[in-house]
Amino acid sequence: MTKPGQLNFQASSYSNTGGGCVESAPHCDGVIVRDSKDPQGPQLEFTHTQWAQFLYEVRSGLECANGAVTTNTGELERNFNGRTVLTCWHLHAVSTPIVLHFTGREQEAFLLGITDREFDYPETAAALLGFSRLSLDCSSVREKGATGQPGSPVER
Repeated sequence: MTKPGQLNFQASSYSNTGGGCVESAPHCDGVIVRDSKDPQGPQLEFTHTQWAQFLYEVRSGLECANGAVTTNTGELERNFNGRTVLTCWHLHAVSTPIVLHFTGREQEAFLLGITDREFDYPETAAALLGFSRLSLDCSSVREKGATGQPGSPVER
């Protein structure tokens, strides 16, 4: 897997080629997101677990609670390379003042890419497997109880 200094950014296959899209790049510790309208601009950082949760939240239309970003949908005019663009989907970093601004078309292309699993990276899948194992372990304890016998109470 690449290190953060050797990133290979990709956009959704549904993005236009005019240079406006959400781009992501996996690396050993997580995923970096940037705006292709401003490739040298700010970037958002996700752990693999946060990225998996973010993809689920966006795909499901849920409020973001992944620990990396929050979103809002107010319309804002932004200037990119001397061009004014109306944006309506904003990713706010939780731990820094970084905000990335995207148009409705860029958001839609990203969502379609998420739906087609274009942003499901192997490390993200591994993070999800960790959650699945944890869930199975917990349900197993609930079903068998504290003594390992079915129906015995679980002590807390």
